[in-house]
Amino acid sequence: MSLDALFLPQIVCLRERVLKYMLLNFDRIFFLPNDVKLNAGHSTIERRFSIFDGLLLSAYGSRADVYYASMYAAEPTSWDDRMKKLMDTYRFLEEEGVCIPLQDEQFESPYHLHPLQDAVDADVNDAAFASLCEKYRNPKFLMPSPESLPNATVKGGGLMMRPIRYKRDKAVTAMCSERVNTALYYADLKQLVPVSDHPLFTALYGAKLQRAIENPWFLKEHGAQDQVTRLKISVLSWQLFSEVIPPESVDAKSAKAILDYKSEATELQERYRKYVRAMEAEVAAAAWDESLLSEVDKLVRRKVVPEIERISEQKKQLWERFFGEALEVVTRPRVFLPIVGATLIPTVSYSELLLYSTAATAALAALGGLGPKIKELVVEGRQLRRSALFFLLNFR
Repeated sequence: MSLDALFLPQIVCLRERVLKYMLLNFDRIFFLPNDVKLNAGHSTIERRFSIFDGLLLSAYGSRADVYYASMYAAEPTSWDDRMKKLMDTYRFLEEEGVCIPLQDEQFESPYHLHPLQDAVDADVNDAAFASLCEKYRNPKFLMPSPESLPNATVKGGGLMMRPIRYKRDKAVTAMCSERVNTALYYADLKQLVPVSDHPLFTALYGAKLQRAIENPWFLKEHGAQDQVTRLKISVLSWQLFSEVIPPESVDAKSAKAILDYKSEATELQERYRKYVRAMEAEVAAAAWDESLLSEVDKLVRRKVVPEIERISEQKKQLWERFFGEALEVVTRPRVFLPIVGATLIPTVSYSELLLYSTAATAALAALGGLGPKIKELVVEGRQLRRSALFFLLNFR
């Protein structure tokens, strides 16, 4: 069974290391649709861009992140060797059907607010969501100096922006919300797994989840009492260890070499995914009572984690044979944060998370034109018992 990623919060990943780890762990990588209107012919990863990426990175990234976001928005005449190499990689991966930029006129249109604006309003006015955006924000916004890209011109000669409802600090919170809600919508629409390399967006995901499970409508729909629902979430938010290949080794390999290695590791990768799905199935079918905590703990510690450790060690050995190099792996699952961690929340689909974190009542009406589609996704998700998986790449 394939496992496809949806990267957020940017519309493209400009960190080659992050991209390569996603290549190791996922079959395809999708990128959020653009949120500005570009001129015709700017739909490929190499040609498209969003100025909002630069604004997000100035709030939550490093100075180098901001610099390369500005460079990405410029014509190739202003690119340095690192950017040229990365775009060559993307061109190859897009041709191979591995990296796919999403396109949607609803999200690009400059003539109306974000299509999920009511979900954005709910986030901006949620104290927990807004405080996380403030907590993780840089003390000062990082902006590229004018001389950093001399004589640079914007790709395609310009762009059109949609209107911005919020100003000052709320504008940044709204931008984070737009990216999270867009990701949740497309995660269900395309059956993708949201992936981020920034802990803020895992935390925001959790804040929306907390708001959703406190929604009386959610409790009524699921037939769950409040304390039982809270127990579900506290028990099921497990971080599963996934990848042991150290960053230095990944950095030294081309995207093509990583794809070749992953082809050899198909059986091991499928075994890992099987154990994630096995855990999902067992906890989804369990009776929700106080005994569940110990039962899930046994399942994870005695069955899932040991097997994933064995698979990780076998992947390491395969890498060493495939590339003819010895790996010094210092990351141990029980001691350090994993390089790639998977948070598993069975029985809550992405569309349900989007829906129930938006409004206490009449949430479907609040979501406007996309409401019927989200309702369809919610029903489908419940029928298939799809889980909400979220991957965090721990590089910071």
